[in-house]
Amino acid sequence: MKNHCLLSALALLLSFTHALAAAELKAIKTEHAPVTDGIIDDLLWQNAPSVTHKDGASDTYISIRALYDDEFIYLLAQFRDNSESRRHKPAIWNETVEIYQVSTEREDTLILKWDMGEAPTDLTLHSDVEYRADVWYWKANRTDPAGYADDKFHIYSRHLTPKSRMLTSQKGALFYLTREGDAGKAAYQTSLKGVYEGDTVNSYQVSTPSGSRGDIRAKGHWQQGIWTIEFKRKMLTNNSDDIQFSVDKTFAFAMSRFEIAGREPNPKLSQPLHGAGEVGPVISLKFE
Repeated sequence: MKNHCLLSALALLLSFTHALAAAELKAIKTEHAPVTDGIIDDLLWQNAPSVTHKDGASDTYISIRALYDDEFIYLLAQFRDNSESRRHKPAIWNETVEIYQVSTEREDTLILKWDMGEAPTDLTLHSDVEYRADVWYWKANRTDPAGYADDKFHIYSRHLTPKSRMLTSQKGALFYLTREGDAGKAAYQTSLKGVYEGDTVNSYQVSTPSGSRGDIRAKGHWQQGIWTIEFKRKMLTNNSDDIQFSVDKTFAFAMSRFEIAGREPNPKLSQPLHGAGEVGPVISLKFE
């Protein structure tokens, strides 16, 4: 189901006119699974209509498409980016003090944030409604080499917890955001260097995720100023920290290029808005 001339389909799939599409994404059923490699050479994606929305953090326009079969849901997202940022907090050797120091470089990321609550919400960090969200967090440095996205969840509530961060809603009420990884092992581990191994070294070691945290296959590919990221996950994982998809229901989600953490922009970083946090408009996913 592949056709390499479709590499020129970057323009087709990413035809951004900066006119926002309707807030409904139709998932189209497929008999064949697209390859999760971030490379646009699957004819299957031509059958899937796209939705384009503006990221609330970075003013980036993100396009997304969806396919599904009896077992899996597949998503393909794209956004423009002038540079391919594949390094995250690389350690730089300081000859004077003979230690590694963390640099200001930050990786490219993409987040899909799924509403798991009962009440309608905008999924933002200033919502007036409590919610719980399943967060699919693709990271160019930390998860992409393993071929996964990090699987996390957010709890946005009026109740303070030991790990929560205080936020203020649109109406001025205090809310608290708790961010946790799903049960299991992540796709990366911190790798601290005590002795010289090179002028610049990676701060993370790739590993194969496990448990609920290893539910989401994902791969990104950067070409000619455009990131393409493909996701693949089982429709039903039967894990309590995951959203469970059903073809007879509608699911709300939102997207962001950067970590949804409620942090202030840091002009000292290579990507100042990395970690600033926020999502674009809510999109409704419906299965056709």
